[in-house]
Amino acid sequence: MANTGLGSQFGVKKETTWGTAVTVDTFFEYTSEAFTLERQYHDSLGLVAGRTFSPSNRTKATTRGSNGGVTMELPYKKSGFFFDQMVQPTITPVQQGGTTAYLSTFNVGASVPTKSFTTQINKPASSAGDTAFTYPGCVLAEAAFSVEVGGVLMSTFSTINKDETTPTTTPAGAALATATYVSGNDVWVHPEITLTYAGSAIGGITGVNWTWSQPYKADRFFLDGSGVIAKPVPNGLATITGTLVGEWYDNTAYAAFRSGAFASLVVQATGPTAIASTYYPTFKNTFAAIQIRGTSPQVDGPDILDLSIPFVVKDNGTNPPWLIEYTSTDSAAW
Repeated sequence: MANTGLGSQFGVKKETTWGTAVTVDTFFEYTSEAFTLERQYHDSLGLVAGRTFSPSNRTKATTRGSNGGVTMELPYKKSGFFFDQMVQPTITPVQQGGTTAYLSTFNVGASVPTKSFTTQINKPASSAGDTAFTYPGCVLAEAAFSVEVGGVLMSTFSTINKDETTPTTTPAGAALATATYVSGNDVWVHPEITLTYAGSAIGGITGVNWTWSQPYKADRFFLDGSGVIAKPVPNGLATITGTLVGEWYDNTAYAAFRSGAFASLVVQATGPTAIASTYYPTFKNTFAAIQIRGTSPQVDGPDILDLSIPFVVKDNGTNPPWLIEYTSTDSAAW
């Protein structure tokens, strides 16, 4: 492969046991990654007459861990891998009308996520080429999505990881897996995105973004001789925050801001070419109860007034806070 990012690859696979690495077999096209090792040390004070620097032989490695993130144009196929990491049950796609289209439904917020996966990234060295970095015990802690006029639907998935290994580290990581990519994959562009608020279309919106975050206790280090973290445990309420960006188009958003009312928001991406029959590649997001926060327009010159509309998602006690309905050709259980 190339000795630059041109030779990179990004692969994942769900783990059976947290932190026990498995060979990755699902590969995504991606735009950037931010996986890194975190290393902690103890620096001894070691006071000795005449010593003015901390001694090197008293600097001791203590704990290590890893965080990561990958950004990609959200694809028609295999995206359910990441949605699955936000829920606890096993999700099995349901065949639609006897066709090659399958619907996967993810009730985000209806269960506490407990899953993990292994990630492997080829980070080519300029002098030596391929270098396989493997990250066992990846727990999805944040998922962010955004789209704006003129763009495509983007996603960023951020993780807490047990460790970072390569074939030359101790412990040794896996050799570089052979990458294979699903055929006929594609991405959603802005004309394929529709928005509905409280059951009606929203006018004047030029962009939307939202971020799901699940807090974890990720500093669980014990006197077990390993120096690596124990499995991160959810220790706080998940949140979803987002923003609608556009023009000061009408009074809808401002009225909702004034009242504090909760209403549904649906963001749907639908591909233009059918998978089969009347089924299309679809990423439908239903937020059952959003509250708009802060939408007062401001005049800043003679042009049309711009407006940024932040919102939060809550649990209305009846519907899942975030329902993902994902239609693709992916038929295997996630």
